Amino acid sequence: MLYTRTSSHELEMNMADEACSLLDVVFSPVTLPVSRLTVHNRLVKVALYEHLAPLLGGAPTRLLHDLYSRWATSSLEQHWGMIMTGNVQVAHDHLTLGRDMVIPESDDPAALVSFRALADAMHSPGRHGSLAIMQLSHAGRQSANIIGGRTLLSQPLAPSPVRVGSGKEVRYALDALSYVFHALLFQTPREMSIQDIDGVVARFVHGALVARDAGFDGIQLHCAHGYLLSEFLSAKTNRRHDEYSCASPQNALRILRRIVTDIRAATGLVNFAVGVKIGAGDYSSGTDVGLEELTLSERIAVAYISEVASWGTVDFIEISGGDYEKPDFMTASSSKAPFFARVAKAVRAALDEQCKSTMPRPLVILTGNLTTPRAVQQVLGAETRSAPSADLCGIGRMAILRPDLPARLAGELQARSEEESTDDDSWWRTPFHHMPNPTPPSWLPKIGLVGAGSSMAWYNVRLRALANGGGVSADGGELDDKMGPVSAVLRMWLWFTVEDARKLGWYLAEWAFWAVSLFLIVLLAWLMTAYNDGM
Repeated sequence: MLYTRTSSHELEMNMADEACSLLDVVFSPVTLPVSRLTVHNRLVKVALYEHLAPLLGGAPTRLLHDLYSRWATSSLEQHWGMIMTGNVQVAHDHLTLGRDMVIPESDDPAALVSFRALADAMHSPGRHGSLAIMQLSHAGRQSANIIGGRTLLSQPLAPSPVRVGSGKEVRYALDALSYVFHALLFQTPREMSIQDIDGVVARFVHGALVARDAGFDGIQLHCAHGYLLSEFLSAKTNRRHDEYSCASPQNALRILRRIVTDIRAATGLVNFAVGVKIGAGDYSSGTDVGLEELTLSERIAVAYISEVASWGTVDFIEISGGDYEKPDFMTASSSKAPFFARVAKAVRAALDEQCKSTMPRPLVILTGNLTTPRAVQQVLGAETRSAPSADLCGIGRMAILRPDLPARLAGELQARSEEESTDDDSWWRTPFHHMPNPTPPSWLPKIGLVGAGSSMAWYNVRLRALANGGGVSADGGELDDKMGPVSAVLRMWLWFTVEDARKLGWYLAEWAFWAVSLFLIVLLAWLMTAYNDGM
């Protein structure tokens, strides 16, 4: 489809001119600077946890193939510029919530076939289809007990032995309850040795090779949301004193640079994209509005991203934020402004200056609460009044509610660009779809991860409906938003396939065997003690 620009020489553009301008910007192609792959528009369906892989992890399932096909084939006219998978774990014993896709540890033809089918499902038909990007991750200390894929006494890996939730000061009863909740869910991790770090680097490189061989266009390294790679960046989780400390950006990012360098050595520079998702949440003050200068924590985030850009080997950098202790990334809202826009704008300006003459600048993706046409316009700078915050818009949960968002936005903008001039901007401020954000019942303790988890569960159930062919009516009607938080949590966690039930049966049998064995050992020891006492 061809679009024509209606130019306006006035400082303040009318609504029709703004629609035409945004249409041109959003649906213009851009080239990734290192791999030279083309992103055909500026809308990116970013990573979302699907909860559709086999219980305790595995290769992509039919439901995952069908889910990503919905995003890829939602329209014949306009597709997503990029489609990213949810976090694919590089270590089978460091899952997040028990149903992660996992890179096979060795040559596994069946798993490769399943990943190849997923890549095929993500590629939109036609010349201007979506790029298929696999997000690679390692959960680190946020890999929970049992569902994380380890035995009860097996510790997860982390830069330093700092448990999730252990840093919160206990002043009130709710603080104590939160402390106990996190202590039951997460173990104190084991500090990684240099050999552990070497092993993790090798796992990420292996994951990239699996992605390439399966037909993906590239990978994204998950260095946000409190997972392992991001744990090296924060003084909260990294208390090391060696070359992997967070005393400098170079040290904190050393493991990430090793991974990127080794992946590029294995896959080459051209025709395979490498991106990074990096967190601004640990460094952002959370008070973007009204501050004229960046805070110290925000400047640290900019310094990290500038360091990554200086390597000259990364195609795109996605800015997000939050972790399990501050789970902003799990909540949904259509009323808030885009998250981290101030940091993203500072990053883009810094990279423009840094890469002016020496190297191509990585594209910047901003993710977080981009729910209205006005938010997209502000991020991309498609108006005369503001500079862009990013090159690409990362759309998460809105992509669940509107899998055909690119086509719908293109159609609306085209129609409005042809209308008579109007000063009514209500459409610009209206969310693409109402965003439910179910909150737990008032009688439950107000623990951040619990509240965020109920919202995540609601969207996970909707993802499953989308994979099964439902989720959105043909005329774009409203979803059934009546599912409550308790119902959502139960429907997310009490869902099993036949294969899951078989695997769960073996898993419980193994636990029962060890429990009975332990009981018999204790009983035998007690009987021997009693016998000796009676002698």
